[in-house]
Amino acid sequence: MSTRKRWISDKEPVPVTKQCALASVNRSTVSLPSIVSFPAAAELQLLELIDKEYTRHPFYGSRKIMHYLRKQGYKINRKRVLNNLQ
Repeated sequence: MSTRKRWISDKEPVPVTKQCALASVNRSTVSLPSIVSFPAAAELQLLELIDKEYTRHPFYGSRKIMHYLRKQGYKINRKRVLNNLQ
């Protein structure tokens, strides 16, 4: 991180965009802490089901787990299962 980027802070009374302009730093390159979001209860339940099925059948791929979840009544595609298996 360059020295000028360290000058930028969201705790200052001067807006971040103004600080960036004064320091000659592009606003898009300054990364400030973002708000952390937690998954919803339904999402956690789905992740738990994927985990349990994969634990029972570790040789199942994303397609078989997708079909299992669809039989359980979830509307889910293979990519979503695949992202949770990795």
